[in-house]
Amino acid sequence: MRAVMLTVGFLWSIGCRPAPSARNDTISWPDTSDAEWVATRIGGSPLVPGTRVTMRTAPNGIGGYSGCNWYGLKPDSARMQVEMTARGCRSDIQDQERRFALLLPQTVFAVRRGDTLVLLDRVPSELIAFVQRQRTASNPAQLLGASWRLSSTTMKTVSPDSVILRFTADSASGFGGCRAFDGTYTVRDDDLRFTSIAMRTLDCPRERARLSEENLTTLLSETHHFEVRGDTLLLTTFGGDTARFRRQQ
Repeated sequence: MRAVMLTVGFLWSIGCRPAPSARNDTISWPDTSDAEWVATRIGGSPLVPGTRVTMRTAPNGIGGYSGCNWYGLKPDSARMQVEMTARGCRSDIQDQERRFALLLPQTVFAVRRGDTLVLLDRVPSELIAFVQRQRTASNPAQLLGASWRLSSTTMKTVSPDSVILRFTADSASGFGGCRAFDGTYTVRDDDLRFTSIAMRTLDCPRERARLSEENLTTLLSETHHFEVRGDTLLLTTFGGDTARFRRQQ
């Protein structure tokens, strides 16, 4: 089971840089509007298949998920620096993260057209292109008062057999396939984060079930968004894995 904790709340303290164009779609950088973006190109190239790179802009800073690790961007006395967690991953994903971490601080201005955002340097040349993630209409209250049974997941190492998830106003609990667990979570709009998950007992006599539970806790700990569609609950992780639950009668 992996446990990763990260708080991104870095503040920007750099002066305004003039954009080389007065076009209406040119915006100042850094952007302080509250929005979430998903990268479509890094350095003009598409992303490594199966990876997902995000950027969250907000009044207090910029941060997100770079395909394997979480990052934040903050200034020092000399230049902008990306700070990143240090999980290991495949070499091609690591190379992509390095390119992303190198290009992001080189941004001088940005062009926003509809739901697309392109970061540019002084030349101007394209650094990174994004598409905006649209929030769903799901309400946190829809999570409550039900037992949710896992029906499928894109994380192949998690078996959906007998997995149950329940929410109260301030806690979560369930059954992982071998053991019961308790947890805590935070939710705002359709952002959902499990802040702790603990099994009620130490031993699980079935190794396959234990390994599935370990991967289930990883999936839950990396959950980023939720959506309720009728009797279906869909959880999405930072990396783009999904878990589909059905409401139990």
